[in-house]
Amino acid sequence: MSEIPKQIKSGGEFITIIEEPLEKAFGYYKHEQNIIKLDSGQPLKRKIKTLIHELLHHIDLTNGLNISHRAIYTLTDRLLALLYDNPELLKLLDIYCNTTYNYYDMRFKIVEALENVTGKR
Repeated sequence: MSEIPKQIKSGGEFITIIEEPLEKAFGYYKHEQNIIKLDSGQPLKRKIKTLIHELLHHIDLTNGLNISHRAIYTLTDRLLALLYDNPELLKLLDIYCNTTYNYYDMRFKIVEALENVTGKR
């Protein structure tokens, strides 16, 4: 069985994922500390949904988007439904994440190549 990662990279920062018993929520995101807490008592499928929900809060708060909580719920449900109903999208995501045409990969490869040529870090 898959486990929830203890850390997720988002841009240049890391979000710490903590699983512990929570009484009044499935999970929450603390922007100031870059922490997502998930209720350890929920089934894995519910934890995954909660994690996606809290990651959307992270994206919202990090980028100043001011997305309503209702919209976060809708985005979470629709994204997961798209992936569930269209498993080929997961294959496309795998291709996107594992090709050198990924914008972030290319940026870091260019910087690394320049550092190798110039000797500067």
